[in-house]
Amino acid sequence: MWSCVMELLCSSQMFFSRDLAAVAAVRVFVLETLRCWGLESRVDDVCVSASELASNAVLHTPPGRIPMRVRLSLSGGIIRLEVHDRCASLPQSVEALGDDESGRGLLVVDALSDKWGVDLARYSVGKSVWAEFSLSEGLAATPGEPL
Repeated sequence: MWSCVMELLCSSQMFFSRDLAAVAAVRVFVLETLRCWGLESRVDDVCVSASELASNAVLHTPPGRIPMRVRLSLSGGIIRLEVHDRCASLPQSVEALGDDESGRGLLVVDALSDKWGVDLARYSVGKSVWAEFSLSEGLAATPGEPL
């Protein structure tokens, strides 16, 4: 489900079950949405970041608190990715050792995005972890036309 208005504000969101299989579905949603909008330049960065944030939401949200919501928006040449979950605890970067299989997700998001952060839910339980990705300057983003 997506929508665009004349000011080039595009928005799309989808709800996913809170299980590891959903992470692949999140990547597909992000890839298809950005391609639909004609935004090829940051697809890889946004997809990898979406995988990391969705994985964190799945792994660190208490059982039974589903679903998670993934939202993409485009405004003013900025792609914003948001992963909402029902857990109010803040994400924490940890120092992963060389052969650790986890602990690098937020470092990856930090490296790939232009900025990221956390917004606590104002009227309900949970939080939104978000990342923003600037499109190259000077490009006019028209939905449906590749950049």
